[in-house]
Amino acid sequence: MTEIGSPQGGVISPLPANMYLNYLDTIWEKQFSHVGTLVRYADDLVILCRQKTQALEAIQVLKRVFKKLELTRNTEKSKIVNLWLDKDGFDFLGFHHRRMPGLFKAGKFYDLRSFPSKKAMKKMRAKVKEVSAPRSVLY
Repeated sequence: MTEIGSPQGGVISPLPANMYLNYLDTIWEKQFSHVGTLVRYADDLVILCRQKTQALEAIQVLKRVFKKLELTRNTEKSKIVNLWLDKDGFDFLGFHHRRMPGLFKAGKFYDLRSFPSKKAMKKMRAKVKEVSAPRSVLY
């Protein structure tokens, strides 16, 4: 355990994340936007790429930038997802994103759908249960 930095989920956590990762945003826009589209919110990010080679290059760029900023990447949460082949999709900012089939007059097509993640739904159910729980009656 380290004594430097801010605790994950702490109220101050987004501020240093945005200060540090503003550098990533700037570098990405100037030098690596051809690799993919960087979508970032505080310390969470997704890079949308068209090809696997671009995704692999994006990972290398992130490794170099994070090393320069003395940051570490959570390898358990980090993965490459192919939305055309993987049926699992990915979670980002409380939503699960995945490709799902739909029907159209001309035939079947695939669309990117987003819906609350399992983790977000579990939190919401717990909150509803807490709020709607019977109150003890004092007589």
